[in-house]
Amino acid sequence: DAPIIRGFWANPKIMAPIGFPLGLKKTTKQVEESIAGYDHPDAAFLLILDEENEPIGEFCFERLNERVFQFDIKIGNVDKQGYGYGFAAVEKGIALIFKNFTCQQIQLDVNATNNVALNLYEKVGFQIVQKHVNSWVDQQNKRRDSIELTLTKKAWQTNKNCLVE
Repeated sequence: DAPIIRGFWANPKIMAPIGFPLGLKKTTKQVEESIAGYDHPDAAFLLILDEENEPIGEFCFERLNERVFQFDIKIGNVDKQGYGYGFAAVEKGIALIFKNFTCQQIQLDVNATNNVALNLYEKVGFQIVQKHVNSWVDQQNKRRDSIELTLTKKAWQTNKNCLVE
């Protein structure tokens, strides 16, 4: 899967919203090493597939502490963006985390200018906790803000729009 992920990461259109406007120029071996970082019981790196079982994106998650997880998602095929694949992957990923792990909350830290992601996360029930001003520097050395969001297991279970497994 590393060559596929490498292609997603190299694409500036995919990576700019998360802070890599030039894309990531990683070797296949470097991508393999990054993916291997999710190879433990409280984490996973998953491909998102379309109806033809073609890989179109990635969803990865990991435990931050005893009660909290985080995840990252990308629809890496530009032609497949805007068709609900991200929403479906986020809902299924959240359901997977809450169902299979001792987790009370999912926490995300999102680029404050990534409106597509922020809208998606709010649509599935995440709440904005805090805006962090000048909290990170992008690859062009520009200071950026981030938005911290959380979703509790209780809120997920009571959200009528959530995927129930």
